Amino acid sequence: MEFFEDCTNVCTIAQMEIPLNPEQKRAVEAPKDRPLLIVAGAGTGKTRTLTERVVFLLENGVPGKSICAITFTNKASKEMKERIARREKGGDCFVGTFHGLGAMILRHEAHRVGRNAS
Repeated sequence: MEFFEDCTNVCTIAQMEIPLNPEQKRAVEAPKDRPLLIVAGAGTGKTRTLTERVVFLLENGVPGKSICAITFTNKASKEMKERIARREKGGDCFVGTFHGLGAMILRHEAHRVGRNAS
């Protein structure tokens, strides 16, 4: 028990600011005039890299409505939204899952096939 009582001031890894590795930095700072696809394995920093990319684009004058950041999981999507909101006003950028993007498009375009948005 003593050990755990003495650890109250220790930061978790999630709270520490770890620098981007060279590949992540290259992705974040890639030319802003074209789409970017980030493909990597579990635990490699995809969510952080994509978040940094969105912040980089917003800070460099790209309008939020021109940004679409898509991930596979709701957890990663929520984390990205929170991180972007803490660093920069995300404005109109879409941050979500493939499923969420598809649902949004279907709701928006439902009238074209005689359906309502719900």
